Amino acid sequence: MKKIIILSLTIIVCFIALHYTSIYYSDVLSKSNVEIPIQNLTKNLRIKDEPPVWFAISDTSISTYKAIDNSEKELLYNCMEPIDSIKNDSHKQEYIKKVNELIYKSNNNYSNTKQLFVLTLCIVFLGCCARTFYDYIGWECYKGGQNMDTWWPWYVCRPIIGVPITAFLIVAFRTSMFSSLFSSKDLNTYLIVSFLAGFAMMEFVTMLRRSSKALFGSSKLVNL
Repeated sequence: MKKIIILSLTIIVCFIALHYTSIYYSDVLSKSNVEIPIQNLTKNLRIKDEPPVWFAISDTSISTYKAIDNSEKELLYNCMEPIDSIKNDSHKQEYIKKVNELIYKSNNNYSNTKQLFVLTLCIVFLGCCARTFYDYIGWECYKGGQNMDTWWPWYVCRPIIGVPITAFLIVAFRTSMFSSLFSSKDLNTYLIVSFLAGFAMMEFVTMLRRSSKALFGSSKLVNL
């Protein structure tokens, strides 16, 4: 009976998460794009190197859909050069100033909103549901079933644990502490990591536990 209840609840949560993911994904994706007007500055500049795919430049604006980090500054600086390197150096400096403004805005005006939290929560829940289906089929089909009298709290609490993990992911995405998780810092990469965090929740929490021990040490009195 407990298996049927847990499986039914997981299916319901899965469809609810899919519904809200479809609602919020396009909205959050569009809000992740930031734009800075440049007022026809490109008339005095020419493309020197091909801009990266996450950076766009037109006659009236420059824009990006990801948080630009320090290692990518020079890449953007060198995309454009003055048509006349002597007379129009001021235009290159103006372009660099606009790029710096774009970099600042991309890291501080990211759509860290209610919609982003709900979308992240849905993606984490989808990861949890996928792992529950995987575990259920694995235990029932290959290992002869699982004792739900012992394991039911884990399956019930797994989505609940996803709520603080969601808040953690939103904050960690904007820091350099966990740069190995968010190397490209664009929205789709972030959502993939969120799904994986939900799917591999036990492993993800274990990673956080090891990180906390490395940062703050472990207690000699209690070893949990």
